[in-house]
Amino acid sequence: MINLDSLFVDGTLSNYLNRNLVDPWKGTKYEGYVFLLPTQKGKFGEILISKYMESKDCVILKARNKGHDRIIDGFKTELKFGLCTRDSYTGKLREDLFVINHISMDKDWERLIFFGINFDEEKSRFLWFNKKDLINYIRQDGKQFLSQQGGKKIKNDDFMICGNINALIKLDFVKGIDEWFTDTSEIKYNKITRWTN
Repeated sequence: MINLDSLFVDGTLSNYLNRNLVDPWKGTKYEGYVFLLPTQKGKFGEILISKYMESKDCVILKARNKGHDRIIDGFKTELKFGLCTRDSYTGKLREDLFVINHISMDKDWERLIFFGINFDEEKSRFLWFNKKDLINYIRQDGKQFLSQQGGKKIKNDDFMICGNINALIKLDFVKGIDEWFTDTSEIKYNKITRWTN
């Protein structure tokens, strides 16, 4: 029989748990988010981004398949959301540090929206880019994107960003969300049908 009690005597493990069970977003509208499961966090982000885009008169439709999250203004759109990450030692929030997981090249999306929330909400990051531009960038340089396990079915073509988002923002194909509303050259939608939660 294994007895682990002696490993907890000095308090190191208990202190680690307690430090990481603190919600740095307590008292804000994101209180409790850090305790959600990954799938719940993803769903929360999808709803938040969809509601925001709809408030800007975008047409939001349900996804046609699992290769994207919504169809926004006619574009199959992948939605990514996150709160800025905590320092693993101090537990304090670190502005502009985000994790964007599972950006798959093989999935059926045309545009990707990322909304990263900083504790000072005015400094949050809301951006988007086209899949074709991302593929070209990864083929040529791709420094900002790390390869990630995506499963055999999609040939492990998942990528992620982990760290300071400012390097991503500086890439020429990455646009602020305001450019979504002014970039009407390719808009292809029918205003009759709308997304509903």
